Amino acid sequence: MTRSETETASILLVDDIPANLVALEAILVPLGQRLVLARSGREALAALLQQDFACILLDVQMPGMDGFETARLIKGRERTRHVPILFITAFSGEDSLVQRGYAQGAVDYIVKPFNPDMLRTKVAVFVDLYLQSQHLRRHEGLLRDREREVMGREAEERLRTAALDELQLAPEPLVLTDALMAAAPVPMAILSPELRVLRVNDAWAQLWETSAAILSGRRVSEVSPVLAQDLEVPVSQVLSSGRPLTDLHLVPAQRDGTRGKARLLASYFPLSAREGAPSAVGVLLHSESSELTQPSHPEAHHSRSVH
Repeated sequence: MTRSETETASILLVDDIPANLVALEAILVPLGQRLVLARSGREALAALLQQDFACILLDVQMPGMDGFETARLIKGRERTRHVPILFITAFSGEDSLVQRGYAQGAVDYIVKPFNPDMLRTKVAVFVDLYLQSQHLRRHEGLLRDREREVMGREAEERLRTAALDELQLAPEPLVLTDALMAAAPVPMAILSPELRVLRVNDAWAQLWETSAAILSGRRVSEVSPVLAQDLEVPVSQVLSSGRPLTDLHLVPAQRDGTRGKARLLASYFPLSAREGAPSAVGVLLHSESSELTQPSHPEAHHSRSVH
């Protein structure tokens, strides 16, 4: 059965004799894994910097850096110290040689000539262990991502609930303001410094084909990121200066995303439940032909868009 890309492991074969690499490759091809060939210890170390391996088949007798020195360096790296190493040698199983191999971190010692089926079975065990550990890591990662997503949603909902509770428990509930906004035929909203919708009427909500109840307590950016960018500067200016900004142009967008010819005018007013710096900003939208429009200075106008 062919394994998918996520179910395939890499196996590193290290031998300075090309014929030996070809023989190992032929034995392990039926496992259906990625086989990476290295003709020296240095090539093996370079390959280990590029990717992870399920196991390493490492020849003991190599010129320059032999298998034991290569294994010592592999085990000395944090990233590769746990990669299983299977030593392969043409020498008999001399006790001192075997002990040296295990001292360098080998999990097995295979003496030539070896049984191809036995070698393939041993390697398959390490491949399965590697794939199981990779699957577990991916599963744990998905769980962490899901947990962060849920926690983020819960935090946002807590903020929204707190904003609504703060409005309901306010010592001055602004009953007349609520009644005025509900009856007004023009879009009106009250925004916090963080651009959270504290109060809004149906005329405003209809611009986004939703309801005032859904918008209340939410950030403007949740409804329209572009509108949030448009409101950020004037709201900040009103909060810092304590003075209103009136009749600033906004160009509404059509349902298909194109710009409409008609323009709205937006006015921003500082609001405060008590004496002191403003704690919220009221926003009123109306058409240029509205009687609410007052003469304004040219420098007070700038184009913006509502999405």
